[in-house]
Amino acid sequence: MMNSFGKTFKKLRTGQNITLQKATNNIDGLSPSRLSHWENEGGNMPLEKLDQLLYNIHVLPTEFAERAALRFSNPFALKFKQAFKANDIRKLRQLATQQLKVYEQTQDDADFFLSALGCNFYFLKTNKNLFSPSAKQKLTSILLKTKVWNNYYLTAFGNATNLLDAKTIYKISNRIIANFDQIKAGGDTNHLFALGALLNATTTLLLAYPQLAKKLLEKINKLEIPSLDHYTGLYKKFLQHLINYRFTHREQDLKLATKTIHIANFIDRPDTADEFQNILSQVLKVFK
Repeated sequence: MMNSFGKTFKKLRTGQNITLQKATNNIDGLSPSRLSHWENEGGNMPLEKLDQLLYNIHVLPTEFAERAALRFSNPFALKFKQAFKANDIRKLRQLATQQLKVYEQTQDDADFFLSALGCNFYFLKTNKNLFSPSAKQKLTSILLKTKVWNNYYLTAFGNATNLLDAKTIYKISNRIIANFDQIKAGGDTNHLFALGALLNATTTLLLAYPQLAKKLLEKINKLEIPSLDHYTGLYKKFLQHLINYRFTHREQDLKLATKTIHIANFIDRPDTADEFQNILSQVLKVFK
């Protein structure tokens, strides 16, 4: 599969008519042929060299992170996200029910994970669970048996945390952390998917089992974050303020969480700001 970061970089480079030679100018140990390989065939690019490459093609790390963001590529998953953003509860239920029926017919794991994603979105808006106990048991079994944490399984976990019980979420999160070196070796995209899944898990635990959320975030804070990944750092700070608020009820922590939302808007990340605002609203319902 083509490296999604390499593909994004190539599009930005060629869009400005910058040659491979110019893009690799003055970067030690990086040849035009190696850059071409990364752009077209996959492989990894060290983060410090990626920063230099972005400088050479006049693209800010924040812009690249936005362009290379891990978005829903499946058309059905995109419909879920659109309905969620539009706060269309009826459409969310319709889509989730439809996908559950598709899975009943195909018994395909990909369709199963899509049905979990749909039910997870619906639960976030309504606090109602369309996922059956047997489906929850299957999802738990698959994730607990996973040994190679690639994009496929990391996404499946990150998009279904609200369907799992707190102790299972914490257990799976610890397994991901224990395999983090292997995950990073799988490439930049894998690395970011893992961080995103772990932060989603922390958010779910914050509402259901705050003590575990606190413990998990402490472990996430020890993990390496790619230098171009501003989203993870912002998300971690936001969750830390909310966890502090959960245990202290200090208004200052609440103000700092709200300030993080303003920062997301200021750096032109409205989707992130909306996501954080939704989390904050849930926290206030539970803890205030």
